[in-house]
Amino acid sequence: MKSKLPIDKLIYRDVYIGGLAKDKLLKKLIQKKVGLNELAVKFINHNEFKLSPFKEKLQTVEISVSDLGFLNGSTTEEICKKSHELGFSICPHELAIHLRLQYIDLNQPIEAQKGNWQNVIIKGHFDEPGFIVGFYLRHREDGFWLRGYKTSLDYIWEPVDRFIFVKT
Repeated sequence: MKSKLPIDKLIYRDVYIGGLAKDKLLKKLIQKKVGLNELAVKFINHNEFKLSPFKEKLQTVEISVSDLGFLNGSTTEEICKKSHELGFSICPHELAIHLRLQYIDLNQPIEAQKGNWQNVIIKGHFDEPGFIVGFYLRHREDGFWLRGYKTSLDYIWEPVDRFIFVKT
């Protein structure tokens, strides 16, 4: 059963992207002691990973799978389709990096339980054909993380899983 979109549960953030080269972004992540897994490094260093040459402000929205109306969970494909219907879009490649840098903790508790980290789907496949790719932002005992992930379109996300989209 689907529910109505709970406007009061949406979290909006203004995020500034663009104007920095990959090496500068990676240096900032290191300076802020943000951990990266191998897949995050692979995506960032991939020639498909594009950066905006100009600084711009985007408004993001954070929402859970259940708040999208999928009370029993949903597939990646259904989540993307529903978010598009609501006027949200998949994020530019660099958004997750800037989000982690500008909102370092995102009010995440250490060793967050499932649903306390944010998933950011990005456009492209990055040599991972048949998969949706993205980043998730997590806070663990060893610090703040920006971790790359890949998943299939039919992967079932739990109702508590949270996503970040760009408001269009």
